[in-house]
Amino acid sequence: MCAGLLCGLSTPAAAQLYKWVDANGQTHYSDKVPPDAKARAQQMEAPAAAAAGQPSASDWQARDNEFRKRQAERENNESLAAAKKKQDADKRAQACQDARHSVSDIQGGVRLYRYNDQGERVFIDDNERATLLQKSQQSVANNC
Repeated sequence: MCAGLLCGLSTPAAAQLYKWVDANGQTHYSDKVPPDAKARAQQMEAPAAAAAGQPSASDWQARDNEFRKRQAERENNESLAAAKKKQDADKRAQACQDARHSVSDIQGGVRLYRYNDQGERVFIDDNERATLLQKSQQSVANNC
């Protein structure tokens, strides 16, 4: 019982007390924060910080905003670089697949042909087949 009474008495003693002077010059005491305490604290902080050579709260906010902007730009650049790297890898994989199909078609033994300027089908001879095979194999070596 005595301990409960002591706890009950210690709570009011631990409460914070505020003292301020209003615009009319009257001094007030209260356990509540003064109505314009934040504004006055910021006004008092800026000259004190400037005198001490420290940045004010608005300077810190500006620095924080710039830091966040740089951080977002860096993350954006990293994601763009990753997307470009993936796109390049996809193009390379497609080129590899196309080159392997070309080698397979050339080695398949089927007669190959191309179209000339008049739109006529012209069959590829053995020399041209060997050249195409060599180019396709080189493409496989470069892309796979």
